[in-house]
Amino acid sequence: MQQILSRILIVFIILNFSCIAVWEEMNRLSLKEIKRKGKLKVITSYNANSYFIYKDQPIGYEYELLKLLTKDLGVELDIEASSDLANLDYKLNSGEGDLLAANTIVTREKGRQLKFTEHLMTTTQVLVQRKKGFIVRKKMTEYIDNTVDLIGKTVHVRANSDYHNRLKKLQEELGGTINIKPIPENITTDELIEQVYNGEIDYTVADEQTALINNAYYSELDISLPISFPQKIAWVVRRNSPELLQFVNDWIDKNQNKIKEVQDKYYRKSRNYMQELKIESKPKSKKNISAFDSIIKEQASLLGWDWRFLAALIYQESRFNPSAKSWMGASGLMQLMPSTAQNLGVSIGEIHDPRKNITAGVKHLKYLDGMWKKTIPDEDERVKFVLASYNAGQGHVMDAMTLARFQNKSPVKWDKNVAEAILLLSDPAYYNGYGVKYGYCRGIEPYKYVQVIIAKYNEYRESVKK
Repeated sequence: MQQILSRILIVFIILNFSCIAVWEEMNRLSLKEIKRKGKLKVITSYNANSYFIYKDQPIGYEYELLKLLTKDLGVELDIEASSDLANLDYKLNSGEGDLLAANTIVTREKGRQLKFTEHLMTTTQVLVQRKKGFIVRKKMTEYIDNTVDLIGKTVHVRANSDYHNRLKKLQEELGGTINIKPIPENITTDELIEQVYNGEIDYTVADEQTALINNAYYSELDISLPISFPQKIAWVVRRNSPELLQFVNDWIDKNQNKIKEVQDKYYRKSRNYMQELKIESKPKSKKNISAFDSIIKEQASLLGWDWRFLAALIYQESRFNPSAKSWMGASGLMQLMPSTAQNLGVSIGEIHDPRKNITAGVKHLKYLDGMWKKTIPDEDERVKFVLASYNAGQGHVMDAMTLARFQNKSPVKWDKNVAEAILLLSDPAYYNGYGVKYGYCRGIEPYKYVQVIIAKYNEYRESVKK
C-alpha cells in the first residue's frame, strides 16, 4: 500500500512539473517582445495596498510603483484587477499577464512554481490599541508593550482570519491563554480598528499597512507592537521570464528612494494630511462662514442647495484652504482630482483658484445629482447618495446598492441600508464577489463623510443666517 501511494505521489509530481513546463513553453515572452507589444500586462487584486478606485481614479501603492516601472521600461501599463484571488497564480502561469502585483507574501511553496522579484517592503501583523494615557468612555485600558502581557487579555478579530490563526499560534508560543474573541466575518478590519478607537473593544490585530492607513484617521491609536515575524512583499513573474525578472530586480535596486517616497505617501503622509484636517474652524460671525461665501452662495443656487450645505462640504474637503492638496493628489477647496478637474474645464495651473475650483466641483455635484435623480427621486435621500459618490465615486456607491439588495435592504435608502452595505466594501469576502464591479473601497470614509457633512450643516444652520 505504501509503495502504491509513493508511486501515485511521484506521478503527481511529474505531471505537475510537466504542466508547468508546458505552460512555460506556451507562454514564453521575452523582454524584447514585451517592448515590441508596447505594454506590460499586470495582474493585480483590489485591496488597500495594491490597486483601488478613489473618486473614479485608479490609485494604490503597487499601482503607482508599476506606473514608474513601465515608464522606465518604455511601455504602457495594462492592468487586470481580478476578484478571483485563489487563481491569480494560474492566471499568471497561463499567460493572462506578464507580472503579478497583488500584495503577495513571499513563500517557499509559491517559489517552487513562480519567481519572486526582490521584495518591495516587509509587513507584519501588529496589535492595534489605544495609546498610553488615551482615555475614552471614562476608562483607560492597560497598554500592552510586550506580547507576554496579552495573556488573559481579550482581543477581537474576525473568525477564520489570518489574525485569528496567528493569535492561536501566539498562545502556544507564550504558553498562556489569550481570550480570542472571534467576531462575524462580515465585520471588517477597518470597523474593528474604529471600535478600538471608540472604546467599544480594547484590542484587535491588523497587518501593518492596513494599520498605518487607519492610523491616518485615528492618530490616538498605537500600532507599534508586532505579534508576528516580518514577511516580505514582492512581485511575481513566470519561471520562463528571466529577462523580465532581471529588469524588475535591477529597477527595484536602483529606485529605492522612489519606492520609499511612494511608501511614505500611502502610509505616512496620509497621516499628516488627516491631522491637518482635524483643525476645527468655527464661523467668524453669524453672517459669514468663510472668505468664499459669495462664490459658495452663487454656486449653491445652481444646485438648488442651501449655501450652508455646500459650505459644509467644502469645509470637510479642505477646511476652506484653497491651497490644500491631499496625499492622493486631490487639490483645492473642493479637492478635485487632476483628471476630474481637466474634464470639467480646469487646468492643473488653475486648480487652486477658488472660483474655478468651486465652479468645477459644483458641476460635478450637479452631474451626480442628475445621475441619481433617475433612481432616487426623493431629494433628501438623493443628496446622501450624491455626497457618498463625491467622496468615493459613484461606482462604489452602485456596488453598495448591489450588496444592499443581496442583504434584503433597500437599495434606494441610505441610512441603515446602503450606508451599512458600503462598509462591507473593505472586506475581500464582499468586494471580490456578490456582483461587485469596482472592488475595494474604504467604506467607512463615505459612510462617515455623509454623517459629518450633515452634522456640520446643522451646526451652520444654527449659527449662521441663511
